Amino acid sequence: MNPVSRRFLIAALVAAPAGVSPAVAQVVLFDTINAASASSHSLPAVGYWVAGSFSTDASSTSIVDVQVVAKKGTNPTGTFSVSLWSDSSLKPGIKLYDVGSKVDSSLSAALSTQDFSGLSLAVNPSTRYWIVLSDSVANGSEVGYINAAPISGETLASTTTSGAIWNVWVYNGQMSVTAVPEPATEAAVVAGALVSFGAYRLLRKRA
Repeated sequence: MNPVSRRFLIAALVAAPAGVSPAVAQVVLFDTINAASASSHSLPAVGYWVAGSFSTDASSTSIVDVQVVAKKGTNPTGTFSVSLWSDSSLKPGIKLYDVGSKVDSSLSAALSTQDFSGLSLAVNPSTRYWIVLSDSVANGSEVGYINAAPISGETLASTTTSGAIWNVWVYNGQMSVTAVPEPATEAAVVAGALVSFGAYRLLRKRA
C-alpha cells in the first residue's frame, strides 16, 4: 500500500489543565475519528512506526486521555505502544511521554478503540504534537487509517528506522482532540459570573 494514502485512526486526545476537572468547558479541537473509508495497516517491522500530528489551541495545558484505533496483527506476540512526541519542522521531533501500551494478544481481532486514560501530560498551547504508534514485534498489531483529503493542515508520517528518519505525507491521522480552558481562563469566567451575580443582587435590593 502506498504510504501516501495511509491515514491511521488516532482518537480522542483530551487536553485539560492539571488540577481542573476535564468535565469543565470541554472544547473539541480536532476530530476525525468517524471519518469515512476506514481500513487498517500493519506495522510490518520493529522499526516501522506511524505518527499523526495534532495542534493544541491557545488554552491547552495538559493531555488527560488518548484513544487510538488498532487491532491484533498476524503475529500478536509483542506489545503495542503509544507515545507523544514534539514537532520538528512538520516531523516528529523527540519523544516526550510514553502514553501507554497494550499486549498485542489483548487487542481485538477487529479495529477497536484503545483507551489510555488518567493521563496528565503537560503540553504547550498553540503547538503541534505527534502521536506515534509502534510495536515490539513485526506484524504484532495493525492500526486504522483512512484515504481522504488532508484535514486542517495536520500531517501523517511514517518511519522504518525507529524514528531516525521520517517520511511525511500531507494526510491526517484519524483522531479527536478535546481541551478545557487553562486555569486563568476558568478563573476569569467564574469571577465574571460572581460580579454579574453581585450586581444583580444589588439591583434587586434597590428595587
